[in-house]
Amino acid sequence: MEQKALVILAGGSIANKYKNYSFLFDSPALVPISSKSVISFILDFYKQKVNSIYIVVNKEDSSVLKDELLFYNNLSFIEISNTLGVNDTLKQSIEYVVENDIIVNLATTIPTYFPQKNEVLIDAKVSKNVFYSGIIYEPELEYFFKNNLSKNTFHAFTGIFRVGKKELVKTLENTSVLDDLFKVVHQFAQNIPIHFIKTNWIDVGHEINYSDARKLLISSRSFNQISINNSSRILTKKSSHINKLYNEINYIVTLPTHLQIFYPRILETDFENGVVKMEYYGYPNLSEYQLYRKVEFEQWIRIFEAIQHVFEVNANHSYHIDLATFSEFYYDKTLNRVTEYLGRLSNSDLFNTSEYMSINSTLCKNFFVLKSAIFKKIQSLYKEADFCIMHGDFCFNNVIFDVFSNALVLIDPRGSFGDKCVGIYGDKKYDLAKLLHSTMFYYDYIVNSLFKYSEIDNEINYSFPYRKNQIILEQLSMDLLNNMNVKSEDIFFIVGLLFVSMCPLHNDNSLKQRLMYAHGLYLINKYIDY
Repeated sequence: MEQKALVILAGGSIANKYKNYSFLFDSPALVPISSKSVISFILDFYKQKVNSIYIVVNKEDSSVLKDELLFYNNLSFIEISNTLGVNDTLKQSIEYVVENDIIVNLATTIPTYFPQKNEVLIDAKVSKNVFYSGIIYEPELEYFFKNNLSKNTFHAFTGIFRVGKKELVKTLENTSVLDDLFKVVHQFAQNIPIHFIKTNWIDVGHEINYSDARKLLISSRSFNQISINNSSRILTKKSSHINKLYNEINYIVTLPTHLQIFYPRILETDFENGVVKMEYYGYPNLSEYQLYRKVEFEQWIRIFEAIQHVFEVNANHSYHIDLATFSEFYYDKTLNRVTEYLGRLSNSDLFNTSEYMSINSTLCKNFFVLKSAIFKKIQSLYKEADFCIMHGDFCFNNVIFDVFSNALVLIDPRGSFGDKCVGIYGDKKYDLAKLLHSTMFYYDYIVNSLFKYSEIDNEINYSFPYRKNQIILEQLSMDLLNNMNVKSEDIFFIVGLLFVSMCPLHNDNSLKQRLMYAHGLYLINKYIDY
């Protein structure tokens, strides 16, 4: 079978293309969308489908891209120093590609369809824009190119095609236009039969498409369970987990009126069919701000002021939870989750056989060695004064924020504190731990594949490409804990429980699971006997 290669064109800069957004990186490959870089979505889509992946980058961006993509293996970086345009970049890079079957993908397009040989992907919708190239079918096939003011509506070229290397090299030699990749398509279409395939175009290469790309990504990743009306801002969610959906919606409508303002409005419910319609907010979540956006220190202060306000108004609504329910939520749930995760591993696996292991040069006891100590520690955390209204999943991914209005909105509440306490109440320490596993303990780095992990015998080491805001987030988090009158070591211990218990929920990636388990053990060991 012929070997397939993916060539991701990630040269150039988006600095002058986005006027209303302030991103951390200028590389088009690192434009953020839903907490991840666009290139991460591209790599995740293709990694099991091609034999080789080549990333074509500006030489000055190469080290940054390599650091950001340490999680991915077997990537080849092609550095370009002087280029006259995207076609010149492709021409310079193609000589490094050894495979004959080549897929070209602009770094600013997230693929939703895997192209076959001699297929060119176009947008299923028709549009009219001088910044795109594309085609119309009727009355006959007609090509349109960028900067043509007389265009009709047409199907835009998505920046993805698949062709043989020989045909591509020959075409590039005969293409004089340097800044329009669709000219290459038009050129090789003169010599070989090609097929235009309509797909959903998730484009982050043009600022005007950015908000639409966010909505399309939500819909495409949810397997058609979520749809968003572009005009009415109504999000429709359909779920087969009707109880979970009911608990989420019941949570919001049960809240006191003055707290419902922090959540999307519920517009319509049909629990019999597992459908709910609610208000959609297009603000970035705090994970995206943390990892990929430029946010000043003063803005982070305002964000944490808004977060603290939510915690304070929640704390005004006290509740009673008995010790058995409390222990069941923290200990039984964690034990069951860890048992489930370890049961999926081989009997000879390090996590099943070793009582001790070295984690980032610290000797740590394994979970089953610490079980009784963990139980006693959890019992000691029981505190009636801490029970109040609780979100239940207060991580950065579920907190969206508008920097222009300082509006904070919470999404996806859990709606229960275990099976025996379904509703809006729980332990405020749990919400604080969820928040801190994002702000101080790198949860968002892990789930977004921003880490390096190694395991040799029983020695585990891992690291993260820390953003400059890490110190700010840690400082503001500690201030929040002091203001909420809780012991930081107690929250850090609960964070450790969170990490080991979430392993079976991330079975799509074994490396992330191993890091979560090791990271959780590290924190539990560090804060169980302070």
